[in-house]
Amino acid sequence: GSDYPQELPAYRGQKAKMTMQESAVYPLLGYDSDEIWTTIACKSFGYARFGPDDRLLLPSMFHDLHCLRMLSSAFGHANPAWAHIHHVRHCLGYLRTSILCRPDLTLEPGDFTQRDFDVDWVGETHTCRDHSVVYDFLDKNFDDWEARTKVILASGADIDNDTD
Repeated sequence: GSDYPQELPAYRGQKAKMTMQESAVYPLLGYDSDEIWTTIACKSFGYARFGPDDRLLLPSMFHDLHCLRMLSSAFGHANPAWAHIHHVRHCLGYLRTSILCRPDLTLEPGDFTQRDFDVDWVGETHTCRDHSVVYDFLDKNFDDWEARTKVILASGADIDNDTD
């Protein structure tokens, strides 16, 4: 329908610098890995509601993040049922398409395959869309929806109290 945008309206050209670096915060393996990867989501788990019917939509950035979390879980000790081979295949294809759709053309020096990632943690600085704007928008969108929903439930407007 036409009651929702094709792209999240949060982004208006805001840029941020992001230096690529190895992270000990998001481990590949370990029992705490999934819990830590979950913290990258926002209150609404990345979903936003639009239009008079509060249509639920997910910016593709959060589908990307979901896939990274799922791949981390698939490699990890827990290997949950939701990380089955079809899900892994879907996520690898989805991330490939996402990267090709939004290519980052920052040039990196040398041969990254020769880099010692245990010693050389810091890479190039990239100019990116400011993802904090997206999180702020989604948190506000969720708060607004939650406030509207509480008002509707409190008023009983959507509750059928007919006992006949």
